[in-house]
Amino acid sequence: TLITATYKRDLSTPALRQAFRNEMKQLLKPFDSPDYRIRTISLPFIAEEISESFFRDLKLVLPSTALVILFIIGLTLRSFSYLVLLLLSEVTLLAMLPGILNLAGFSLTPYNLLLLPLLGAINLTMLTHQLIALRKTDAGLPMDERFATMLRVVFRPSMFAAITTAIGLGSLAVSGVSQVRDFGISGMIGIGVLFAWNFGPGLSFLRLGCRAWPSGIRLASNDLRQQQIDSLFHKLGQAAMAKRWPAVVVSTTLLLPALFAAGHLNLDIRAVRFLSPDSPTRKMAEMMDARMGGINIVQLDFDTGKPNGINQLEFLRKMQSVQDFAEGTVRFSSTYSYASLMAMMNGIWTVDESGELSLPSNPLTLNLFVLALKATNYPFLQALCDETNQKAHLVLRTTDMASGEFVSLLKSVEQFAKDTMPEGVTVSAKAGLHTILQADREIVAAQLGSLVITIIAMLAAMTVLWHSLKLAAVSLGISLVPLAVLAVLAASFEVPLNSVTVMVAALVLGISIDDAVHLVTHWVQLKKQGVEPAKALVESLEAKGPAILCTSLILIGFSVSLLWISFPPVQDFGWLSAAAYTAALAAVLFALPSLLAPKR
Repeated sequence: TLITATYKRDLSTPALRQAFRNEMKQLLKPFDSPDYRIRTISLPFIAEEISESFFRDLKLVLPSTALVILFIIGLTLRSFSYLVLLLLSEVTLLAMLPGILNLAGFSLTPYNLLLLPLLGAINLTMLTHQLIALRKTDAGLPMDERFATMLRVVFRPSMFAAITTAIGLGSLAVSGVSQVRDFGISGMIGIGVLFAWNFGPGLSFLRLGCRAWPSGIRLASNDLRQQQIDSLFHKLGQAAMAKRWPAVVVSTTLLLPALFAAGHLNLDIRAVRFLSPDSPTRKMAEMMDARMGGINIVQLDFDTGKPNGINQLEFLRKMQSVQDFAEGTVRFSSTYSYASLMAMMNGIWTVDESGELSLPSNPLTLNLFVLALKATNYPFLQALCDETNQKAHLVLRTTDMASGEFVSLLKSVEQFAKDTMPEGVTVSAKAGLHTILQADREIVAAQLGSLVITIIAMLAAMTVLWHSLKLAAVSLGISLVPLAVLAVLAASFEVPLNSVTVMVAALVLGISIDDAVHLVTHWVQLKKQGVEPAKALVESLEAKGPAILCTSLILIGFSVSLLWISFPPVQDFGWLSAAAYTAALAAVLFALPSLLAPKR
């Protein structure tokens, strides 16, 4: 049996929701036994359950992820002092970002929380580029000259990468969905902050650190040249130039399956899929869906605009016709309303055993029913109307179905109600699970819709920066390879595209473009200095490859660690982003040099 309880209390903070949950546990504890199992389901309880499991998982994931990051950075830099400087700078910036965003009017929410990993990864890229370029300067030069040389190498590419990434995030600002718009604007602010930090206070911090630990950057010039000749990136550059056509073939053959996959992405958003299969709330929801008429419950409000306005026969007849329309769709498992309550009372009053519910025809009889309900303080009345009898509710319920189908079904009933109700009555559906599903659908649609704007804006920015449409098109085309891989994987494994998983595309495109801009800008600079294109390409890989590899491996490691989070959308985000970052790494370090290499 199902007991429905209506509660009215402040549940705006996690502490208040937790207190409510604990109170309910204590109330139900005496009645729970092996013979009679009691389960509860409520949106505040779901929010607290997700929050608890998320923070519990983080306690396991964060330490292992931190060890992986330390290992990768240490292997790349091979200097303890460098490692300490990089981590201190990274932690300082990430600690400042929430406060800076809050001052700008943006707070961290589940919809923009993934902005921090993106900004953290871009910051790591800038820092790693700085430290590697600094270490590759001539050890015989004074410290100030080494920093000046490093800045000549990294400042321009870092600025261009920041501009293109900011433009990509800025394109989200045109979205009509507030969460997506806030993500884009706060992302632009974050990019500006980290660029100002890395080439302002952060740079001064590195200078102080290098003066305190000068041994970290004392690398003999001869040893450096020998390392470059024997390095992985020197060999990678030679191999890339030799394998131009295989790279072209692989990149272009991904296009057709990616376009096909894009049209077959799983846009079916369902509430239960946001919970772990082992979640008590999900088990309760699935049991209700299978045995008790479904979990999709929505409340349609009819506001007459005046006290006691719902106790008019004309209003009740119109409301009953809306309920009949909903039942006529044969899609709702149950419907009940203030009008149906009055019709049931009339059946009892008239001793009607036909089962056909009909409203009273006499206003005096209706008023008698109203007085009887108020006198007995009928407990279920609060779910059907407000205390002043100005607003009445129609409650609709269905079994679990695709969010788009559910929202469309609800809109058809809402539209019929607006066309049917008397003048002056407003109809709205603000309470119910559909509001969450609809918001999630709008976020997904806004993200997908802004993708075209993002690509065009990035293409224009890179064309201006390099004064070459061809070079910008090649770089952007290669940066879209991981998105193609992402689309194929998501469609093949029918991963639900929701507000969490859809963020993978934005994050991967931002990182891929960032890496491509660093590599190409350095190559263009070397060519302007008179270096032969093929040699310039190898030198660019030598200069930029380690930082690109380091940050990509960090992101892949972080993404893989998310598989241990008990939140299904985050798990999907983890393995999809790991695969996309891997594809982006291969595209930037091999496919892009292959296309940039001069024809033989």
